[in-house]
Amino acid sequence: MKAKTVSKFRQDFDFIKVRDMNDLHHAKDAYLNIVVGNVYFVKFTKNAAWFVKENPGRTYNLEKMFIWDVARDGEIAWKAGKSGSIVQVRAMMEKNHILVTRRSYEVKGGLFDQQILKKGKGLFWNMC
Repeated sequence: MKAKTVSKFRQDFDFIKVRDMNDLHHAKDAYLNIVVGNVYFVKFTKNAAWFVKENPGRTYNLEKMFIWDVARDGEIAWKAGKSGSIVQVRAMMEKNHILVTRRSYEVKGGLFDQQILKKGKGLFWNMC
């Protein structure tokens, strides 16, 4: 999803983004990208231009996408209204205990992978 689209979603539903406190906003941005992207995918399938071409004469205001229910072939992506999908999104956005997994790895080379030279053959000794 475009950052502008998710930012508009944040503004429309009053989700504040605080960058200065910690990196939690990255996880919440990822979640909102999934929510907004899923709605767009269900509404327009894989290609929005194809969808518009196949439905001639219809006009779309993408800024009002989340005012209406969005469903296709029995899959409901967004239920509009105060008791709709926004309830679940708000509950998830209120959580502040994100599971973070860090990759552990061993660095090799550099410090220990040096060529051993005889005394007087190194760069330091040639400069003196």
